[in-house]
Amino acid sequence: MYTLPQELRSELKDPFGPITTGPLAEHLGEENFATVGDVVTKDALEEGLVPDLMIVDGKTKRTEQAPALEVPQGTATVRVKNPPAKITRELWEAIEDAYENPEPILIRVEGEEDLATLACIVHAPDDATVVYGQPDEGAVIVTVDQITRERAETLLAHMEVV
Repeated sequence: MYTLPQELRSELKDPFGPITTGPLAEHLGEENFATVGDVVTKDALEEGLVPDLMIVDGKTKRTEQAPALEVPQGTATVRVKNPPAKITRELWEAIEDAYENPEPILIRVEGEEDLATLACIVHAPDDATVVYGQPDEGAVIVTVDQITRERAETLLAHMEVV
């Protein structure tokens, strides 16, 4: 569906929100938040937080095997394929569906989940939170509002649509 062109890559390095290296619980409520990335998802779960949506690809920093996750019983798991630097229709629709489901959902991506943050910001309700990892820096805490949603939509509009 969307392909990230080389010239947009630098824009994605600018975080969508503040970066934290401390406990996620200090920045999150107990509901209405999503995690994108294996490390931030594991950190949230280890702190006793259960994200409404968790998106992982089994890797950290694109190559290292990520730590195993212990998701709460009853969490639905959806498996999708998503190549690097893309957002497939399959991933897009899985995220869209997850925001309509009241139960926690884990999306396991075969490929890469890095751009899933953009789809989460587009589909999340206002005041929801999306947390994603910023390699070697910490976790980015994004409060979804008109400004963050417009930034995500602008980036998507500049991507190649397949």
